[in-house]
Amino acid sequence: MITHKRNFLRDSDWQWLKLSGKTRHGKNRIASHGIHWLVQADGTFKGNPAWLVSSMHKSDKGDFDRRWILKQNDPDFVVE
Repeated sequence: MITHKRNFLRDSDWQWLKLSGKTRHGKNRIASHGIHWLVQADGTFKGNPAWLVSSMHKSDKGDFDRRWILKQNDPDFVVE
C-alpha cells in the first residue's frame, strides 16, 4: 500500500537527493538519469518510509524516471 504524507511540489518546498548506486540496477539508473533526484512526495512503499523521487535529467530514451526510494536500507541506492 502506498500512502502520500506530503507533496513537496504543491507546498513549494523543493528537496533534492543525491543518490549513488548500490547494485547493478541502481548503478544503471544513475548512469541513465544522473545523481540528483527531486523528492516529489514523502510516504510509504510496501510499508516502509520512502520518498517518491523524479530524475533531474531525461534518459537517452527521452523520459524522466520516477521511483520510490526507501529512507533506510534501500536495496538499490545510497542517499548521500
